[in-house]
Amino acid sequence: MDSAEFHASVKTRFTHSQKKTLSLRWEFEQVYRVVRQIPPQRVTTYGHVAKLIGMPNHSRHVGQALKFLSPDADPPVPWQRVVSSSGAISSRGPGTDGAQRQRDALEEEGVEVSIGRTGELLVNLRTWGLIYLCHRTNAGILVAQNSSKRLITANPRITQGVTYTTKPYVLGYTTPLVFVPRTFQGKGFDARTSHTHFLDVRRLLTDILTLFIFRSKSSVIEPEAAITLSHGSYMRKADLQALVSLIQNATHEAIQAYEDSGVEIPSLDSSSAPPSNLVALRKAVRVLEGACFQLCATLAPPEATMFSRGVQCLDLACVRIAVTAKIPNILEGHPEGLHVSEIAKKTGIDEGKLTKILRSLATQHCFRETAAETFANNRLSVTMLEENPFSALIHWVSTYLNKIAAANVYDAFVDPEYKSSYEPKRTVFGYGVKDELPNASIYEWLTAHREESKLFNRAMTGLTLLTDGHVVVDHFPWKDLAPGSTVCDLGGGVGTVSIGLAKRYHQLHVTVQDLPDVVVQARQFWDTNYPTAALEKRADFVPLDFLNESPVKGQDIYYLRQIIHNWPADCGVTILKNITKVMKPESRILVHDYVLQPNFSGSAARDLAAGSGVNVAPKPLLPNYGYGSARAYTEDVSMLVLTNAGERTLDEFLAIGNAAGLKFVKLWDFAETALIEFAAAH
Repeated sequence: MDSAEFHASVKTRFTHSQKKTLSLRWEFEQVYRVVRQIPPQRVTTYGHVAKLIGMPNHSRHVGQALKFLSPDADPPVPWQRVVSSSGAISSRGPGTDGAQRQRDALEEEGVEVSIGRTGELLVNLRTWGLIYLCHRTNAGILVAQNSSKRLITANPRITQGVTYTTKPYVLGYTTPLVFVPRTFQGKGFDARTSHTHFLDVRRLLTDILTLFIFRSKSSVIEPEAAITLSHGSYMRKADLQALVSLIQNATHEAIQAYEDSGVEIPSLDSSSAPPSNLVALRKAVRVLEGACFQLCATLAPPEATMFSRGVQCLDLACVRIAVTAKIPNILEGHPEGLHVSEIAKKTGIDEGKLTKILRSLATQHCFRETAAETFANNRLSVTMLEENPFSALIHWVSTYLNKIAAANVYDAFVDPEYKSSYEPKRTVFGYGVKDELPNASIYEWLTAHREESKLFNRAMTGLTLLTDGHVVVDHFPWKDLAPGSTVCDLGGGVGTVSIGLAKRYHQLHVTVQDLPDVVVQARQFWDTNYPTAALEKRADFVPLDFLNESPVKGQDIYYLRQIIHNWPADCGVTILKNITKVMKPESRILVHDYVLQPNFSGSAARDLAAGSGVNVAPKPLLPNYGYGSARAYTEDVSMLVLTNAGERTLDEFLAIGNAAGLKFVKLWDFAETALIEFAAAH
């Protein structure tokens, strides 16, 4: 019998709220009418469709309607967008291979389909805000001790449901455990009673955050109720254990990275520097940071977590005191520490107040309190020694970025002249200096403040230490370049990265290009730190305005470290176009920046990872590693308030490169940052 004959001849009787008798044909047409309204890339459940046609307790009939759907239905009925109330794909679609056809059709629309532990196909109902649905309810569900052989619990997962039935059936990634029904008594259930209303059971499930299935002694009563509970606001115990496992594994990987590099595993109490440019270490720490923060954020009271975040301005103030008063330098040479009274004399800060500052920092592992009110340097505090360029970065952030930009973010965001502008002169930083220097970009302000400009340039050298600036020296195949190959460090500041290239690879000729004042500082920097390059004529210093001029012609490599993130997309296209005008066919452009990772899961994220080299974090971390990639997003906000630009995703970088006439070659993942390699498109 085909579907047309079935529709014409078969009728069934059932009672709904109005006690009317309806034909299957009429019912099926109502189902098809509702299903046709489901938009692409969405799913709903049989139970939800049943509710929409006015028969909430007859989701099985929805399945029957789709089972007998004619493949030539006009207009078409997107039957593949209806799944069971547990998120499982069934074989109720038309044809004998309905489940596989449904999976193929959903994946073609971009809906992620996963495979459960027992082989069933699942979709994530929570994606579309579906909380739970009953596809069939019964007046009672057997939950009491005298009506069940065994009660099994399963840890809830986002899309999981269970079926109460005479046949054992647990969906997905559950771990069955024996559960004593007497536990119900503490929840107000009477073990002597054999029936309990389903809504009471649902309340119990929500309360104890578990899902249940039982095996009945009798086949007289066969209640069925498939449910999906949304546990998006809860984290399973298994997920917490997975985070602990990630922490353990990442710790072992970090230790291995130290051992492989021949460097002793550091102590916080020491002042030794860690190995630099170890991508394996960076990747392990990325997982560690993400997992540790997520674990604490999950288990700690949310008020405590948010309070700590809200008072970070005070942490920054303490750091500013330490670096501005040069406390690490005062403590240098005193491994046992100095009493705060001695530190106070050298800084001019009140002893009692300084004690509170140093104790706060030492509690967060910056400095050591070796005895009562006695403090010494440690591994973190030595980064703020005056001779360390990183101290300039801390000084710049805690003083100028904080006071001029961060303190004015909200005011600038609501100011009529600034709130919708992405012009470089209408930034939050520009808002902060408008009374002193109206309509100025940060670069114009720096030009007008020579001492602050020197601090800023030195801070950028410190930023290189933070953002893996030198990792490109170790992890890009420079050694494969022929003798005499040329590298242009475009917008290179004083040449912090390219000087490392020149020291390591003597076959390279390096040209540093930046604004005239910066180029003067670059010459001085190289004369001090590597005069050999100038003597051997392996380094040149050429002024450049890269928005209005092209760099030196015919270089093999054009390297841009944290340049594109300073500018809006159209300026980024201009900078790259100016390079394409003077490139050789075999030249490469290397854009070294933070690359924001996708913070969504599913097939689209997997495709991006497989096709580009972008790593997706292991579950249950956020796909972008969460706090493990927080610095990238902080830097994104930093660039927004300073320049009205910011960090970008790989797709956004590729769009800029494509507009400039370039083609994507490869992404080099350095964990903290990444290197995007471009070549001329033609």
